[in-house]
Amino acid sequence: MITIQVFDKFDLAFMESDIFITNIQTLLFNETIKYGDSFGLTTSLYSDLTAAAKKYYEILAFLGEQEPVEFETDAEYLKDIIRIEANNLRSPIVNALNLGQNWKSWDGFVTNRLFPTFDAPSDINSDYQSSFQTPPDNQTVTNFDRFVLTATGRNQVTEQEISNFVDETKTSFKDSLGDSVPNQLYDIIFSAFNEWVSTLSLPTYDNLISLNQISDTLSLDIGVANYNISYTFTVEGREQGTASGGTQDVTDITITATFGGQLSDDFESSTSSEAFLSPFAFTAGKGGFAFEKYVDYKTKTQGNVLTGYQSFLLDLSDDSDLNSLLFDKFEYIRFGYRMVYVADYAYEFDTGSDSFVTTLSDSIKNLQDSKNIRDQQKAFYVTNQTRTVNGASEIYDMVTFPIVSAECEYVDTTTNQDITIQQFLDSIEQKYNDEIFN
Repeated sequence: MITIQVFDKFDLAFMESDIFITNIQTLLFNETIKYGDSFGLTTSLYSDLTAAAKKYYEILAFLGEQEPVEFETDAEYLKDIIRIEANNLRSPIVNALNLGQNWKSWDGFVTNRLFPTFDAPSDINSDYQSSFQTPPDNQTVTNFDRFVLTATGRNQVTEQEISNFVDETKTSFKDSLGDSVPNQLYDIIFSAFNEWVSTLSLPTYDNLISLNQISDTLSLDIGVANYNISYTFTVEGREQGTASGGTQDVTDITITATFGGQLSDDFESSTSSEAFLSPFAFTAGKGGFAFEKYVDYKTKTQGNVLTGYQSFLLDLSDDSDLNSLLFDKFEYIRFGYRMVYVADYAYEFDTGSDSFVTTLSDSIKNLQDSKNIRDQQKAFYVTNQTRTVNGASEIYDMVTFPIVSAECEYVDTTTNQDITIQQFLDSIEQKYNDEIFN
């Protein structure tokens, strides 16, 4: 039963690792030594075994069943045979024991199932990874203004009045929607409005046009979310009665938009983890490991900053000029991955509470320049950190120590090395998943 449980929960991908292959080779060496000692052999069985492995490959090449292979030592031939046979055994073991897991690699199993993987904190005092502002739930907003023409002696609505109307509409939308809609969406909508209005012959007091209207629907990914936007622009010129019984010519302009969407699957998975060995699973004798994805970057105007991967993309997607060159803004961007030791934690939630069991948090807070160091590394002592593991979300205060990390620096591979911020955002998710993280 123990063997079945180990194979099922730790997965057979471990059989591909060099550690497993080398261990089998070492066991063979030890067994041949014991056998030779038991029977008083004067020759090395292990040397005969490795020589036979080399001869095996030579025979296969001679028979034309495979291309000739060359290794530096005879032991490498034996090691390669072990690797092949271990891989051949995986399917029979899965079928015989009816195993449930099937991970693509040992590394993937360790980082996605054995220990949890989160984004590194974006803020040491408050980091709500699994509760970032989500897109609105099909919320409709509208803004309207009426421009009187004949009473003011004007021929038509001026460009300045339209510009002021756009600014007022953007402010109105932001007041209604808060931070759930990024500035980039507003820029897209109002750019479309300005372009459309510029093609119109706007109503004039001597040539009223009953109605001009256009509608469109957009779907696009920005940062960690996919947004759906439906909008309608209306410009109507008409004659309106006045309180004195007369009439006046007016132009009504209306912008209506409905915003909806959802967080991307990649973002949901990055902020929620599964782990057999969760560092938050113990109420006594606390301690455990987790992996964190981070970005270490330096802009032209400030020192280096370390933050969570998704938080970096979210902040960058709200840049005021997405068409500017990426490396006009940044000195460098380095993507990192680190293992941290969660030495202690505390939480208080509806389901219960738990306190620190050590005095590490107080000791760290009292160290000289503690806040700057913690903020620089996003570690050691962090508070109000939302983490979701095995389907349960809690807000933790944590004592964490980075143990080991690896980084790679982003390089602009475009022909003229002129990638824009928008082009970077459009391509980095796939590049990160295919080339950096994996």
